[in-house]
Amino acid sequence: MTEAERQYLDIVKRLVKNNRGDIEGERSHLEWHRERLGVSSQAAEAIEHRVLNAYQKFLGQTLGSADGLRPASRDPQTEEQFAPQAASLPDPNYAVKLERYRNVFAQALDANKLADEATQDRLWQLQRELRLDGQDVAQAEQQVLADRLKSIKSTQFAANSRAYDESAMTQPPSPTTHSLPPTELQSPQSPSSLSVTAQLPEAYTKLHQHLANRAWREADRATFDLLLSLADRREEGWLDVNAIEELPCKDLNRIGQLWHQFSNGHFGFYSQHEIYTQIPTTEPDFINSVQATYTKALEFSKAIGWWQRGAHFHKYYSQLIFTPEAPRGHLPALWYWRIPWWRTLQFGGLGTGRGGCRVDADLIVAMMKKLQDCDKLR
Repeated sequence: MTEAERQYLDIVKRLVKNNRGDIEGERSHLEWHRERLGVSSQAAEAIEHRVLNAYQKFLGQTLGSADGLRPASRDPQTEEQFAPQAASLPDPNYAVKLERYRNVFAQALDANKLADEATQDRLWQLQRELRLDGQDVAQAEQQVLADRLKSIKSTQFAANSRAYDESAMTQPPSPTTHSLPPTELQSPQSPSSLSVTAQLPEAYTKLHQHLANRAWREADRATFDLLLSLADRREEGWLDVNAIEELPCKDLNRIGQLWHQFSNGHFGFYSQHEIYTQIPTTEPDFINSVQATYTKALEFSKAIGWWQRGAHFHKYYSQLIFTPEAPRGHLPALWYWRIPWWRTLQFGGLGTGRGGCRVDADLIVAMMKKLQDCDKLR
């Protein structure tokens, strides 16, 4: 390994640690360092895969699998990279120190500064100073996140209840009308409440250009931006089941056609839907229907290369393959990967994104059903 590659390795380690395994948001930052150091794209990708694999091994050691199982052995070298060393002898003040860390982490979360690099470095230094065990730190952070999630849900429920009470005292609102004129991406026959903006034609141009240039990572981003606009979810920044169900078929089919055309059927929604439908489905009884749905979604994730081999969770987005060597149906992926931190927590991960998470069968099923419905209109 060259000196430049060693420097790039150190940068990737720091970003993986600070962002808890999700470095896709730092892509422009990484590209700047890669070009500055003169590291090739192939070498940089290999370094990123190496660091992310080590980080996943660390998660497996400290958090266990999604099923609650923990490996029989630990890798000291991996723990040295990503976890502070715990004291070899029992510390009578350990519980107090852990509570101190929990409070600092909660304050950073409430101040919305967890993504701040300085805050991440401060938390990391505090772990080392207090000599806290990685598993205890992870459990403390998860507990704080779970408490905040519970608080958010309670607040949302109260707000919805108030809104319902107020609406019951007034006349029903008139049907929503759209002030925007129909565009190429907005069918006047569609009863959807989607608000399609003027930026969408440009988004299609970007998608077309990226696909024509075989720039698969950029094409995935352009696809995701387009879907967010179509679903009026730019503010939320991710797609839920309801948003997918409301996507207009005309646009979803067009996106699918572009991916199919420029990848020769290797990537795109059509290939994903075809792979999903080819996975055998047993006729479950009512009790086992949920498990059967989950199993099919899991097998789909494995078939298209989204699942981490030898583990019980999804790969991080940066570990996906953006070359023709990727499995068929591997892309697009951001429609599934981009989720908020509280959603990541619900599926057993940390930070943001699908990395380290169990399968979200509901979202996969919703997209496959939508593609099936839209296929009838092609």
